[in-house]
Amino acid sequence: MNDTNPLDGRDPACIEGVAQAMSDVIRVMRAHKAVRGSGVAGLDPAAAALLIAIDGRQIRISDLAHMLSTDVSTISRQVSGLADAGLVDKLPDPSDRRVAIIELTDAGRRTGEDLRRVHLGWFADLFADWSEADIEQFQAYLRRLVRAVSCELGARASTPAQ
Repeated sequence: MNDTNPLDGRDPACIEGVAQAMSDVIRVMRAHKAVRGSGVAGLDPAAAALLIAIDGRQIRISDLAHMLSTDVSTISRQVSGLADAGLVDKLPDPSDRRVAIIELTDAGRRTGEDLRRVHLGWFADLFADWSEADIEQFQAYLRRLVRAVSCELGARASTPAQ
């Protein structure tokens, strides 16, 4: 990132417009989550995010925390709640018995399928009047944004504090 000239010749109004649009997206998505929750009865949004992230794999809590950009203690508490609800199993890691490997139970897989169905339906409704080309382009831009933010976060994480 260029800290000496952040606009790098770009129109400030254009950049401000994008910043405002992103703030608006974040705000309405948070409002949606607050009003609708996960979309699956009895499952909070944080638990839903974990089920989606775990789906189809065996994963360490530390790797899950890294994937979701949060701390291990938070993920550990959430995973314990999912285990208590019968949605995940904690298995000993064969290479380090002190570490747990997490995987979905059959009930966790069914709940994950319910989540995917609800989310796909919601997004299908949101994009009902968009062409497939528009949706594909939007997805490409979102993925590009995620890469840019991830790279910027990585650069800041590896740069010593001043």
